Amino acid sequence: MQHKGPKTELAGKGTNKIGGNVPPKSIPVAIGLNDNLNFMGKQLHVQTESMKSPAMCIVTQVFCNGRVLFSTKSDYPAGIRESQSFSQIQDLMRAQHFKVIEKIQDKKAQILGSS
Repeated sequence: MQHKGPKTELAGKGTNKIGGNVPPKSIPVAIGLNDNLNFMGKQLHVQTESMKSPAMCIVTQVFCNGRVLFSTKSDYPAGIRESQSFSQIQDLMRAQHFKVIEKIQDKKAQILGSS
């Protein structure tokens, strides 16, 4: 299965005086992971994002030709809701994202093994 590494995207980027990217305080930051996979001749797109409104959760969706094939959602743990730890949220997102990719790879191996 071909798979490109994760790509983290930040929406609403601005530039601070030192030249680094800092999101403006008035625009919410969207965090996302995106991967494209080849599954049995079909191109799948796996997308994971952190949602802060209305519910604080992490959503992973698998698309094929723009259509959602699979979706999973997990709420932020209670401690993270209060602390808003960016690195903890990123770790949770990566874990969920790669768990879905692993399930896809396992399913492909299962299908190919049963032929």
